[in-house]
Amino acid sequence: MPSVEAMVEWIKGTSLRPYLNALDAENAKKLEAEITERAAEVYAKQENGEYIFRFRRFFFVAEK
Repeated sequence: MPSVEAMVEWIKGTSLRPYLNALDAENAKKLEAEITERAAEVYAKQENGEYIFRFRRFFFVAEK
């Protein structure tokens, strides 16, 4: 990902959505800012200036 903000933007559309929807606009903004701040502490900036954003996905194919 190009930035920590991009990571947060990515999760806003999926796993973060229920939490943001449960909050008023002001508190949702505060939560997003706190997550962005903490992500910057956890994810290391790579030599190319980008961040490796690891996330779990479960892919499968089902047949009848």
